[in-house]
Amino acid sequence: MAPAGYELERLVGRGANGRVYLARAQGDRPVAVKILEPLSVESRRRFAREAELGRQLRHPALVETYDSVLLEEGAFLVLEYVPGRPLSEAIAGGAIGVLGTLGLIRDVGGALAYLHGVQVVHRDVTPRNILQTKLGTRLCDLGLARPLNVTTLLTDAGSLVGTLEYLGPELVRGEDAQPASDVYALGASAYHALAGRPPFLFESLVSLANSISFNAPPDLRRTCPSAPPKLTELIQSMLEKDPTDRPSALEAVTLARGINPEV
Repeated sequence: MAPAGYELERLVGRGANGRVYLARAQGDRPVAVKILEPLSVESRRRFAREAELGRQLRHPALVETYDSVLLEEGAFLVLEYVPGRPLSEAIAGGAIGVLGTLGLIRDVGGALAYLHGVQVVHRDVTPRNILQTKLGTRLCDLGLARPLNVTTLLTDAGSLVGTLEYLGPELVRGEDAQPASDVYALGASAYHALAGRPPFLFESLVSLANSISFNAPPDLRRTCPSAPPKLTELIQSMLEKDPTDRPSALEAVTLARGINPEV
């Protein structure tokens, strides 16, 4: 099943909200087609929001939205096809090193600074939604993104939105997402990329939520002693419990650009 004018070739990804296929548009142009599933009332609302935001947002480190199609039998987003692999696959085998982690903060932090500048929060910054390419890292999946003037952290079912290992303490407490929440999620992803494990290990939902809320993650200065001290300090600052103590996305990018990977 594909929207008219597109031919699906192969499955390239699967996320919480659907499947993504490499496809060919008319003229043989490669694109990515995201098929939303299941097609519930809530998922239709989410699709409409993702499609509207995608058409409005343009940044070099954001995957571009070309088109959207909503039919009775399905909902489709036509996206820029970005050859690469999710960061989640890269870190499944361990850390990706200092250079990769710095690039992650610079690129995805830049995309977040842009989103926050236009009053949008992503709300699902995780290694699964970060693509590694030959030209850097790209942030994808606006399925949970919201304008800042739209509140409500919970879905209709009353469950937390996002991936728990990368949620900030304020979200675990049930507060609304804010730009600092995206910064925390990027910091948690960068921590995982550098250390080869997330800040807090998943033992149970309750224990993980408690650790995020009250415990400090293992000190990166001891976990990764060969990493530049300024990098470990930056990541730790992005994971501060109080959102007001975290740098903004733009500040994080600026700091990352000033870090010498050899020091």
